[in-house]
Amino acid sequence: MHDQLHIAKKESQFIFFNPFTISRAGLSTPQTEKRAQLLSKRLMECQDAKYVFIPYNPDFHWVLVVIEPRKMIVHYLDPMHHKPCEDLKDIVNMALRISAKKTSKREPSWQLVQCPRQEGGFECGYFVMRFIKEIIFYPTIIASKFGDKKTYSQVEFDEIRGEWATFVLQLIMNHVDAS
Repeated sequence: MHDQLHIAKKESQFIFFNPFTISRAGLSTPQTEKRAQLLSKRLMECQDAKYVFIPYNPDFHWVLVVIEPRKMIVHYLDPMHHKPCEDLKDIVNMALRISAKKTSKREPSWQLVQCPRQEGGFECGYFVMRFIKEIIFYPTIIASKFGDKKTYSQVEFDEIRGEWATFVLQLIMNHVDAS
């Protein structure tokens, strides 16, 4: 996907944030304020971004936050259809307030996106990867509620699993070649 974004010269429109710097499950930086500062710093570094993707793991379950920084809109996608936890809302709201302090007086607006639902107990990470892919290639899919799609087919899961496996294999091969 990165190569496709690079070829289309759209890399700067889609920014990714390392989930382990803010997720509670990662706890690399447990204090809310410090995690919000890390996010706000990243938001300030990429002010041309249309979307900022933040996979987040509150507690053994992956969800996706998609921020539209210029609009101060936060889209929340949870394949289990739960509401966002307070920890996440505090971090994102604080980060947006810090990063937009000079450009906007608006408060962040949270939108719970009707997205395909996870039926099993272990697919949440694949759902988040699929959400990201679909939003990048079809940005209006958020507003269209993913076309009212209820869940993903086995073919759609296999596609994202294959892409993930190819990516991991490439990383391994690059590491072996560098050794």
